[in-house]
Amino acid sequence: MRHSMPDREALVILRPKSGNDWKQIRAICGYIAVGLLVVASIFFLKHRHQEEMERAWSSATAAIEDVRPVLASNVETARGSAMLYQLEILANYSAAGVERKRWIRVENQPELLADAQLKAFRWKGKRCLVRWKTSEPDHVIAELI
Repeated sequence: MRHSMPDREALVILRPKSGNDWKQIRAICGYIAVGLLVVASIFFLKHRHQEEMERAWSSATAAIEDVRPVLASNVETARGSAMLYQLEILANYSAAGVERKRWIRVENQPELLADAQLKAFRWKGKRCLVRWKTSEPDHVIAELI
């Protein structure tokens, strides 16, 4: 058999009793509000950045014909050294009616050669989005779709 209590008694038990309890509730609500404000600000800034890129940057869809790892840095540790690589893609795209084919470095974290080779294998033959500022047509960035 289950024991139940009337709603009014349950409400009296759950309601904060002292001013200190109310203060803790207000503090928790304040932290939640600040957290929500930070999250909303981040989304707003990302949205503004995306709008800016769409307005001031030109873009085209490109075919990834080849991918190659390029040495980015050599990291020395107590256990030895590790060479880190970034990837460059050979992108074939059309810009202003002209077919272009060029190597573009993908902006990602440098990684070990095995990881870079795995990504290269997965990306080859895929499509990506290339963007460039209309004021700097030679500075092209690639965004994988």
